[in-house]
Amino acid sequence: NHWLEEARNLTDSMNSLFWDESEGVFYDTGIDHESLLIRPRELLDNAIPCGSSVAVEVLLKLSVLTGQEEYRMRAMAALDEAGPTFSQFPSGAGRWLTAVDFYLHQPAEIAISGPRHDPYTDKLMDVIYGRYMPNKVIAGMAEEDVLGSHPIPLLRHRTQIRGQPTVYICKNYVCTMPTTDPGILASQLDL
Repeated sequence: NHWLEEARNLTDSMNSLFWDESEGVFYDTGIDHESLLIRPRELLDNAIPCGSSVAVEVLLKLSVLTGQEEYRMRAMAALDEAGPTFSQFPSGAGRWLTAVDFYLHQPAEIAISGPRHDPYTDKLMDVIYGRYMPNKVIAGMAEEDVLGSHPIPLLRHRTQIRGQPTVYICKNYVCTMPTTDPGILASQLDL
């Protein structure tokens, strides 16, 4: 919960400092920056992705984790605004296109219930990380953290099976049968 709160706080600070509601864009300087003739805003990704494309990707992933629609809506507004630029210059929009792909191809939502430093949890994690799955969001918790009101909707009511670390693969919070078996998990991830 601590890291989720930190992510939310950073995201909320990013939104309040760099988002311009009237323009529907992120700027490169915060509202607390010294006054400039023109407030800079880079839209193209170079060797280092532009701040706006990274912000959009963060908002999309955090919206899946938290269920907070405001994050997704803000990301969509920025994508709409920047769309003409990166459709004209796709080679300069790698991170933007990654965010679009994440949005369009509903990410796999992976919930893991079990102790993080358990060898069996490690076997399940090896299966998950052993695949190229760019569009995924992973959330985990120890069994004692299971509550109906967990701050991460994906983790609500995700209990272990027979005391074993258990994985749930979901899309839009609708999950396949939970599994404790690395082989079954591999077949579920291949769908």
